[in-house]
Amino acid sequence: MLQVGDLVTVPNDHYSILGVAPDAGYEVIRRAWISAARANHPDAMVDAPAEEARIAEIRMLEINEAWRVLGSEELRKAYDKERHQKNKITNRERQEWEEQWYEEDLDLDDSDIPRFEVRNPIIALILRALPWLLIAATGVTILVFSAFATGSAPRQIPVQECLSQSDNGEITKPFGCDQAGALLIVREIKGPIEGSYCRNYAGHPNAYRISDPQEANKNYCVESFSQ
Repeated sequence: MLQVGDLVTVPNDHYSILGVAPDAGYEVIRRAWISAARANHPDAMVDAPAEEARIAEIRMLEINEAWRVLGSEELRKAYDKERHQKNKITNRERQEWEEQWYEEDLDLDDSDIPRFEVRNPIIALILRALPWLLIAATGVTILVFSAFATGSAPRQIPVQECLSQSDNGEITKPFGCDQAGALLIVREIKGPIEGSYCRNYAGHPNAYRISDPQEANKNYCVESFSQ
């Protein structure tokens, strides 16, 4: 039979052992003790391997000790006071360690930083220029990629596609751009747009909007065509 003197480890926090909060009431602690005791009681470990039974026995001693302290109003007050003091010391030691580590890290002298020395002047020059070469290469790559992407993107409308609009608003499309009254389509939009869209957003300051009465929500940004 395992005795209290066999324990060589420092006892855990009593509240953690029972799985309750430090501000838990008496009845909550009592129910937690009963539940933990049932789960780790030797009668529940009859068919368990020897090592598991030994661990459960140690656990049972911890559970009973936690209940002995927390189940007594007087012992619990003394334990809470001692626990609070230990936590303050632990927190202060952790804070001092973090502050010391931070100060030591800031106090690093240039001489503490490992240096890599290159004796060959040509290699040293290449290494110094390498970051700028990488930046330049990146910029060129972006420009080439952008030009390729722009050039390969499908166009929304054919180049120099024109339409005409009669006095009653009817639209003829396609319409020869070399014919009188031709209007050059600079943007074809499906859906409602504001009157200033063509001028401000389509990038054509001389363009204006016309709507297609033959197709709902079909609009064009057009300019007077001149070759």
